[in-house]
Amino acid sequence: MRTIIEIGEYSIPNRRLAILLDQTKNIHDNIGEGNGNSADIMGILNFKVKSPSYYTNMQDLRAFSLVQGQDKNIRITPLGLRAISEDTTQAVLEQVFDNFELWKKLRERFGNSVEHDTLSQTLAEITGAEPPDEKTTESIRKAYLKDIEVLAKSATNQENQNRTTRLVEVADIPVLTTAKSNAPKGAIGYITYPEFSESPVQIKDELSYEIAVKILEAMGKRLDIGKKKEGVQSLLQDSN
Repeated sequence: MRTIIEIGEYSIPNRRLAILLDQTKNIHDNIGEGNGNSADIMGILNFKVKSPSYYTNMQDLRAFSLVQGQDKNIRITPLGLRAISEDTTQAVLEQVFDNFELWKKLRERFGNSVEHDTLSQTLAEITGAEPPDEKTTESIRKAYLKDIEVLAKSATNQENQNRTTRLVEVADIPVLTTAKSNAPKGAIGYITYPEFSESPVQIKDELSYEIAVKILEAMGKRLDIGKKKEGVQSLLQDSN
């Protein structure tokens, strides 16, 4: 059984948030949105009957408001359901994280980074307890940083999704159904736009030409120039 770290009125969750979210999803995969009993949940989480570790695990899940209820009426909370959904948002995960009040107060002060030297006194100020020793302080610091990684990864994933969406919007060219172009097989020019791709786009046919026009339009919007597609086409045609 793991040692529970307590400071003031707070008990630091033993299991990290990423693990607890995985457990919540596992519970949902087995019992859905209805009620499950303790025996069911023990089996789902691979605990032996009446294992003390099971009860501390459930305390951890409740600390972040991922599950609720007791005995025969254990179920995933509405917040827990949103947190494990495929389209969960950064705001939902922040709400889960902040449900453990000590983490919320530390996040308000430190964000994603907290130094060992400043944490001990801060914990004393927040909890009203004596400053914890170095070992306890470091354990709390590591637990906090590991849990807040969930928010950092979510933010990164969201940015990647937004970036992908922007790329799709830039290159949203309809599939051409006209006859094959008589343009040269080799490239007659290149255009590079890091927001779209690190590699140059080869302009060698009608499709790649249309992509280049879209990229130029995106550049114009970024520079607030607002040039029209016709003007860009004329410029390219005049250079031939």
